[in-house]
Amino acid sequence: MTEAKTNNTAAGSNRDRTILLAGLITYGVGQSLLYIIFLPLGLELGMSTGEIGTIISISNLAILFSAPIWGKKSDVWGRRTVFVIGMVGYAVGYAALAMGIQAGLAGVMLGLPLFMGLVAARLVYGVFAGAAQPAAQAYIAEVMERTSQDDFTVSRQAAHELEKTKSAEHKSAEGYVNDLADRVSKLSNDDG
Repeated sequence: MTEAKTNNTAAGSNRDRTILLAGLITYGVGQSLLYIIFLPLGLELGMSTGEIGTIISISNLAILFSAPIWGKKSDVWGRRTVFVIGMVGYAVGYAALAMGIQAGLAGVMLGLPLFMGLVAARLVYGVFAGAAQPAAQAYIAEVMERTSQDDFTVSRQAAHELEKTKSAEHKSAEGYVNDLADRVSKLSNDDG
């Protein structure tokens, strides 16, 4: 543990802080964009809203269980190492999700295989992306002096607020899409 701590203490440069902040912003924006675009894409792929919700939620469940494990690993392996693992997992998970969606749109993979592939992609994302937040928080707590920590925390909170705003926009858009889908369904039923 002391080796990892010594290694991290020497690394508190502005460059490290910038990379960490950029990674956290990318993480938040990526999540927000997914929430906005995945519902219409999932519907276009012929999925039910329950399947779409399962695909989105499964990664959060994986993060819930993996984050504490990654936090302990960051004590041993070092904060930067675990943060990088988290960001690589984030990228791999999103790339797998994008490939699965593309396969579905191309008609190469549909139905249950598509659903299971997208669930697997989100599980990969959740298990590994769960490393980013605990490692980032521990890094901030260890490396930065109190005033820098406050400034960085404000920046991190601003990034989180942006993510929440995008999430609220998604919820509003999702409500609109669901309402529109209900109206179309009612019209179709009335005509039939």
